[in-house]
Amino acid sequence: MDHARSDGSMRPWSPHLSLSTARGVSPSVAAIEAVLTLGGMPTHLVPWQETSPTPTPGVFEAARTEIAAFWHAREHLDIRKEGVRLLEQTLSTMTESRRPIVLFSGGIDSSLIASTLRDLGRRDTLLVHLSFGAQDPETLAARSVASTLGMELHELRSTGSGVSCLEQPGTVYPIPFGDISTSPTAELMQGVAHLVDGIPTVIIDGTGADGAFGLGAKIATFQRLASAPGWVSSAPGAAYRWGLWRAKGDLEYRGRIARRISEFPVPLALIAQTSLFHVMFRDDHRASLTRDMTNTAVDIADANVYAQAVVTDLMLTCARVFAQKTLGPASRHGLSVVYPFLDSPLAALGIASTKANPNTPPKRWMKDALSTRLSSSLINRRKSGFIDPGGSMLRTAPFRAALEDALSADSALNGIVNAARLRRLVNHSSLSTLPHGHTNLLWSLAFTDRWYRTNCGPNEPQQTARA
Repeated sequence: MDHARSDGSMRPWSPHLSLSTARGVSPSVAAIEAVLTLGGMPTHLVPWQETSPTPTPGVFEAARTEIAAFWHAREHLDIRKEGVRLLEQTLSTMTESRRPIVLFSGGIDSSLIASTLRDLGRRDTLLVHLSFGAQDPETLAARSVASTLGMELHELRSTGSGVSCLEQPGTVYPIPFGDISTSPTAELMQGVAHLVDGIPTVIIDGTGADGAFGLGAKIATFQRLASAPGWVSSAPGAAYRWGLWRAKGDLEYRGRIARRISEFPVPLALIAQTSLFHVMFRDDHRASLTRDMTNTAVDIADANVYAQAVVTDLMLTCARVFAQKTLGPASRHGLSVVYPFLDSPLAALGIASTKANPNTPPKRWMKDALSTRLSSSLINRRKSGFIDPGGSMLRTAPFRAALEDALSADSALNGIVNAARLRRLVNHSSLSTLPHGHTNLLWSLAFTDRWYRTNCGPNEPQQTARA
């Protein structure tokens, strides 16, 4: 199949946003609520109340056309061959005349990118990995994969407690978002910047593969739960709101999922980062958020819930949360970063293939492509999150100070969050033992507050009035 576009400039899931500083305008409550609930703000929202998104004519139509091409060819399309071909084509174009630097975890996404570059003859490729210690299981796997592929691996060591990304996030990141791995990613990008040393390079980030090719089974599970009688999710969801959120382990997890399913359609329930809305913060704009995001997904992916869920994940979680963690720091250091699973037809292939075969095991074609190079134990290993397993960052004085600022009366979040309840959560808990959704919410509060405080620009007071 032939595709005219090889960049992401005309795709709705393009992560390439420009940093803009708004002055004299008020924070958007709807945008803040979206960040706290979903982790990021969708394309129809912007951080500031008096501004509007830049229109991008033809983007949805182009995406529909790209998806339809794969959909109509589905009966005769070999997903593995097409995926490999598109990835080779994309990486060849993206790395032309520049040294590839792969952000490398040793997982499926970065390993396939590395293996493909090797097949393309790019022996100058450098794999860069951030380690949380000598016994970090991700580091051990990254070393094994790099050795097997015969590629150069450069290891950076995380301090585990660095929160430099909270210093001036409004001058680095185009939009606020909530992801606790922003801090180690900033460390990783700082290390990459020191390695470049004036050599023409391109940084390759594998974000988007999970969203495009890894969601089918999870969507099916959420769809089954959503199709059950209403009380199956509404009863535990209500219990979660009124106190089950204080539980730990499997009971808390089940209540969290039930609340998301009882309050959102499947595509949004799938990507929600917390179920603490109307517990720790307001969500007055949930109805309009749900309506606008659903309309966008339907416009691109029609009525199929699997396609809608993949589109929603690509447009918000992948493009406006995960990719932003590397895009901002790269731009700050004058570096170029690309996303082959977002900036190419690969995303459309993922949408069409998930719609056609939702029960296909996650990333099957990617694992098959690696099977001739790596052992099944490396391919099928369970990955851990990109965060210091000891949780030391959350106990640092700078993070605690940033969190307290977020709960203060002069914060952009004032009137949105329940500061008293959040303080009780922080003061009576060991942050490293809280459920991930709770700690990620605390991080989102601190980061979002700092983003608004530092995005106002020098000599401009923060505006706290909101519409």
